[in-house]
Amino acid sequence: MIPNPAAQKYATLIASIVILTIGIIVGSLANTGEPQKVILQLRIYEIFDSNKKAFHDRFRDHAMRIMTKYDFKIVATWESKKDNRTEFVYLLEWPDRGKHGRPLEEIPAGPGMDQDQEGDG
Repeated sequence: MIPNPAAQKYATLIASIVILTIGIIVGSLANTGEPQKVILQLRIYEIFDSNKKAFHDRFRDHAMRIMTKYDFKIVATWESKKDNRTEFVYLLEWPDRGKHGRPLEEIPAGPGMDQDQEGDG
């Protein structure tokens, strides 16, 4: 038995990720006979009803544009709600383990991060 609701929620989340990963692996084996090198990354953020519209507007207008520029492939986005808690969930696809997470290091930090920086190679 899991002692508290938060631990139970995260146990459910981990089980869901495992099931999703197994489904993807089995699906890729069934399609080609060989495992695919694609990496899927599930990201979850808690959002609040008081600023939900602003969050979605900023994600759509800024974050998605920046992610696309740096080769993040957003597969899906959705909201989930449980126990009066709203979460924004999105799934990223990476072509292989070598690309997974690498673009994060290439994104300029700070103000103007969504603009091209002079002198960047």
